[in-house]
Amino acid sequence: MSLTNEDLDRMTDEVVRHLQALVRIDTSNPPGNERPAAEYIREVFENEGIEGKILESAPGRANIVARLKSETGEGGPLLLMSHLDVVPADPSEWTHHPFGGEIADGFIWGRGTLDMKGLTAVEMVVMLELKRRGLRLRRDVVFAATADEEMGSTFGMKWLVDNHWELIQAEYAINEGGGVGLNLGDRMVFTCQIAEKGIAWLRLKAKGEPGHGSAPTGKNAVVELSRAVAKLGAAHLPRHRVEAAENFINELARLSAHPTWLAKLMMKTNWGLNMLKKSGNATLAALLYSIQRNTATPTMLRAGVKENVIPATAEATVDGRILPGQSHEDFIKEVRKIVGDEIEIELVKTSQGYQIDHNTPLFKIFESVLNVHYPNSVLIPMMIS
Repeated sequence: MSLTNEDLDRMTDEVVRHLQALVRIDTSNPPGNERPAAEYIREVFENEGIEGKILESAPGRANIVARLKSETGEGGPLLLMSHLDVVPADPSEWTHHPFGGEIADGFIWGRGTLDMKGLTAVEMVVMLELKRRGLRLRRDVVFAATADEEMGSTFGMKWLVDNHWELIQAEYAINEGGGVGLNLGDRMVFTCQIAEKGIAWLRLKAKGEPGHGSAPTGKNAVVELSRAVAKLGAAHLPRHRVEAAENFINELARLSAHPTWLAKLMMKTNWGLNMLKKSGNATLAALLYSIQRNTATPTMLRAGVKENVIPATAEATVDGRILPGQSHEDFIKEVRKIVGDEIEIELVKTSQGYQIDHNTPLFKIFESVLNVHYPNSVLIPMMIS
């Protein structure tokens, strides 16, 4: 399929229009309520002859699936994936309203523009354009925009896999992640995600002696928990070797302007990562740090019911992420060494990390298309955290 500059401009305008519409539909999770967004997509599709199936896993928790059929069936389906829910946003913290979809200073402003209604809008236009052109597809193209990704996908992709696998089964799938462009010397380097860490959300609980705030006891649960959380926040969990991360670092080092040994040292040591951060590469430094170790980030605290009452317990939520090949049990052992034996640790939510082989025809297509638009560019596989 050949595209002119006029085609690309028209499709870009269409993506912008759909993205603005999706951003203006508040799908903050919790609670989710993705159905209005799914209904918007279904209406757009059905206006152009594409059937969109809305599948609710719970009231208001909607997923939408659509399919363009192949005439030849030469290959397995290609799945275009995205999610409709977004994390909550406080309007008072935003320059422009997070659910306004305004265009200002050359950007579309709003929650979900990056994560990830932007890709939803792009994949919508891909489906529409394939339908309009009546192309003779060699494989089915399946569109799936799902619920609940931000809270673990229980009502979204996991539910579809368990209940409607036949609708989304595919040979290849394109999803968010990767796609980052880096300037290394005179070359543009792009990334394609082939691995991701798993989830190990924890609840930490400290116990103490309850009482009145005017007469403090010897063991305060809030103080005990605070010490444990402070230790965890300052700690560096052990480094583990993962093939996908190692290959990513090796490729960056090979393409770097620095000697390969020095570039690897910069990317594999805490000293080197701090230097990267100070030199203006904080995002890259954070990524490199997190793909070489499990991470445990305190995110929520809960304790007490009244200002002058010492609570018997205090709790913290920890966003734990584990590398492919690591077990949840081993991760808890790493955390235990830091917070001590007095803190209770409960595993709240889990998923396994993964890595796949990137040597596929689809990866080669990505490379060739990128080189059309960015001659001499490089595509390297990566892991995200």
